[in-house]
Amino acid sequence: MTVWVSQKDSQLEGVSIEDRQRLAALLWSKLDESLRADYQMTSNPGPDVMHIQAAITEAGESNAILDTVTSVIPQTRLLSGMKSVATGVSLFTGSASAEMKITDSSTGTLLVAAVDRRGGTKSLSGVTNSWHDVEEAYRFWAEKTRYRLCQFRGGMNCVEPKA
Repeated sequence: MTVWVSQKDSQLEGVSIEDRQRLAALLWSKLDESLRADYQMTSNPGPDVMHIQAAITEAGESNAILDTVTSVIPQTRLLSGMKSVATGVSLFTGSASAEMKITDSSTGTLLVAAVDRRGGTKSLSGVTNSWHDVEEAYRFWAEKTRYRLCQFRGGMNCVEPKA
C-alpha cells in the first residue's frame, strides 16, 4: 500500500507521516478483510495468484464540527449543497482518491485497473472522527473490489455494496 503526494496543493501535504501510514494500513486491512471471505491471502507469487497494488492519491479529513453544523442548520445546507454540485464533495466533509491495479502474479498480465474518488456525505455519523468519510470510502472500495472480482469469476451470489 502506497500513499502518493503528487501535487503541491494536495490535501495529503499537511497530513502527518503517522496519519498517512495509518490511512495506508487501514485501506489495506479493509481490502484484506473483505477479500479473505473469498480468497486465500498470500504474499507469494504463483499460479492462480493475483497481485494487488493500491495507492492512496488523495485524502482529506472533514471538519467534524462544521460538518455537523451544516447538516443541522437549514440555511447552511443550501451553501453546502451548492459546493457539492460544483465539486462533487459537500462542504466540510472528507474525501479520498485511490488507484488500484490487479495483475496475474506469474505473468504480470493486467487483470483489473481502477481509479476512484469519493466524497463524504452530510450526516451526523462520525461527528467525533474527522477521518470518518475517508474510512467509509475505504470500506466501500474493499467491498466493491470483492463484488467486482466475484462478477469477473462468474459468481452467482455477488453482493453489491451500498454506497
